[in-house]
Amino acid sequence: MQSAWQPEGRGAAPFSNVLVVGVSQSFDRRRFFEQAAAEALASPGVKVTASTSRMKAGDTLDRDTVAAIVQAVGADAVVVTRIVDQVAELRQQPGREVLKRPNPGDTVTAYDPAAYILYRYDYSMTDEAPVPVVAREARVLTEVFAVADGRLVYRIDSVVQVERANNMRSSSSDVALLDRVGRALGSRLRRDGVVR
Repeated sequence: MQSAWQPEGRGAAPFSNVLVVGVSQSFDRRRFFEQAAAEALASPGVKVTASTSRMKAGDTLDRDTVAAIVQAVGADAVVVTRIVDQVAELRQQPGREVLKRPNPGDTVTAYDPAAYILYRYDYSMTDEAPVPVVAREARVLTEVFAVADGRLVYRIDSVVQVERANNMRSSSSDVALLDRVGRALGSRLRRDGVVR
């Protein structure tokens, strides 16, 4: 993450009533991200609203919609996060070597004389099939706008790297990733004094 105040941006901060907007075609992904960022930003004296808490899944996310929410909640800043570039690569992860015994039901008890045989040769080694892995790298831009004059006051450029085996469920890992990114951005905004 690389963060920077924009020219004369420090004079507008810190903000105490923030609207968080995540830009995505998926309403659910926006909601997960915005909720994580809002939780990381919220503190006594700071009100944070996720835009998805004021919208329905079918609503259009545009400037007019955001302006209406800003007016309704009385926000003094809008934090907008979006993916600006993404690269994906597919590669093969080699399979593991697996030890297999011919009779997995054969258990050895402490009273069995076979328990004292130290070396056994009745097993075989097999290789699991290779697993396709998707590696993604996304550039994420977060911009903070002062509501008073619409000026960009602060920005964060982030690079997010994700590597996931193709046989993993994508929804749960995506939610965990969005949660992590939202919390990291929220922490950075608090650390740099963008919010009280």
